[in-house]
Amino acid sequence: MVFNNFLNAEELRRIFAIYPKWKKGGTIKNPHVRVVDTYDITHKFDWLDKKVASLVKERNKGFRYNITSIEETKLLRYKPGGKYDWHQD
Repeated sequence: MVFNNFLNAEELRRIFAIYPKWKKGGTIKNPHVRVVDTYDITHKFDWLDKKVASLVKERNKGFRYNITSIEETKLLRYKPGGKYDWHQD
């Protein structure tokens, strides 16, 4: 799912301000699903974890899953030809 305008310009600035300090989490290359560089930013931005959790809880209404925490938050960087196709977790 894509949520346009989920983060505002200031929130994006805060995340990208630490970009040079990120440690690359690995490149996932499964041409059937995704080709992307991943950066684990879990618990680096408490406000972001809370914002994502709030969205998940809101979207979960009606499904009744008992979601109590977020396992990980990753930033994905796509290069030309990169993709993240439909898949089942």
